[in-house]
Amino acid sequence: MQKEIKLKLKEIEKERDIEILFAVESGSRVWGFASENSDWDIRFVYKKPLQEYIKIGKGKDTIELMDKDLDFSGWDIHKALGLLGKCNPSLVDWLSSNIIYKNGKIRKNMLAYLKNHFSPRANGYHFLNMAKKNYDKYIQKRKQVSRKKYLYVMRSIIALDYIKRNLTVAPIVFSNLVKQAKISKGIKQEIKTLLDEKKRNSEDVIGPRIPILDKYIENSIEKFEKWLMTAPVQKTDAKLLNKMLQNELL
Repeated sequence: MQKEIKLKLKEIEKERDIEILFAVESGSRVWGFASENSDWDIRFVYKKPLQEYIKIGKGKDTIELMDKDLDFSGWDIHKALGLLGKCNPSLVDWLSSNIIYKNGKIRKNMLAYLKNHFSPRANGYHFLNMAKKNYDKYIQKRKQVSRKKYLYVMRSIIALDYIKRNLTVAPIVFSNLVKQAKISKGIKQEIKTLLDEKKRNSEDVIGPRIPILDKYIENSIEKFEKWLMTAPVQKTDAKLLNKMLQNELL
């Protein structure tokens, strides 16, 4: 599949008249709980020819397309660096990915920026909102629950716990995150069971509610809501981001 994805990325470059600066896998395959029929989520950052940046009017700064089970989504370098300054959680995931289809100097520079300008509050609020949204909508009021949604919520909660304790980017691979988490053996066992079910079955496998996880999720949401009010905030270094943009374009 790697070969097919790389060939498709070259097609996109030619058809869209862009240069892809880096491309990675995102989502469940990187987190470590993809099932056999999971899509491939390819994410990339690109740049257009220089003249596109020095004309009146803002051009399109995203690319999205599907090719069978390949889901491609890309951001223009100007957009990506602006979001890096806000510690955008999706971009943090892209930069942390361990499945890389194309690497580049800009990715290394962005990772270095993230290391020195990570904002626990900005990134933490993303995980909190993801946990609350998925728990409220897909778990709390149901008797039968999607195993995938439980994993999404648990990943968000445990990532929040890691960020609170370490004030840095949470590990991208879910199993590594769980190993370092301050949680009971019972919760770890339930997570292992969920992962096994998810990997063995299709994307929409469902099962009964898990009380030990529900209690942990609800207590954690309340705890992290309080912590995030005073969590550290890192200021954007606009001068450095502008320099990165100018170096790439010029």
